[in-house]
Amino acid sequence: LDLLLACQDMMSIMLKYAKTQRGHRHQQLVDSSKIFYKEGISLATKNGLLDNSHDFRIIEIQYAIEDKDYAKAGKMLNEVEATLQRDSAYMLFFIDLYDVYTEYYMAIGDYKKAYDYQCKAIKMRNDNFNLDFAIKSNRSAVQTEFDNLRYKRKLKDEEAKLLQQMQITKQRIFGLVVIGGLLFVLAFIILA
Repeated sequence: LDLLLACQDMMSIMLKYAKTQRGHRHQQLVDSSKIFYKEGISLATKNGLLDNSHDFRIIEIQYAIEDKDYAKAGKMLNEVEATLQRDSAYMLFFIDLYDVYTEYYMAIGDYKKAYDYQCKAIKMRNDNFNLDFAIKSNRSAVQTEFDNLRYKRKLKDEEAKLLQQMQITKQRIFGLVVIGGLLFVLAFIILA
């Protein structure tokens, strides 16, 4: 799942960066992001996650816009929006969806609708800023707790190893003392 999320992040980053470039470099970045897209689709399919992955649908729509296949992009945008539930679990996704609607309408020259969708995205960002902050804070707290538990486990494992080494050392010393004692008694018997 981490690899799948990494593929999604790389696709998004590369597509956003590609928009700042021109010509050959732009096309290289788009092609590279498509490689991550195909890998992500493959991973999602293998793990049965493709049906729930709206992120991949959004990226597929962005590719359709990039390839100037506006009919396909428009149809897919409408399908994705129709399948989403309007609850808080999808609110952050709606922001991305509205951003892609903005790109779509700008690409086809409908600047009024592009502006409307950009306003929706901004409003949702503002409304969900506290939710996003809470999620990041929770994620950070959970990660810190996990790191602390991992560190405690590591210390416990190291302590167990040290105790085991001390026990072995004690056994060796005891064995040397017994052998030394036996040699002393044997030397005393031989000399006497």
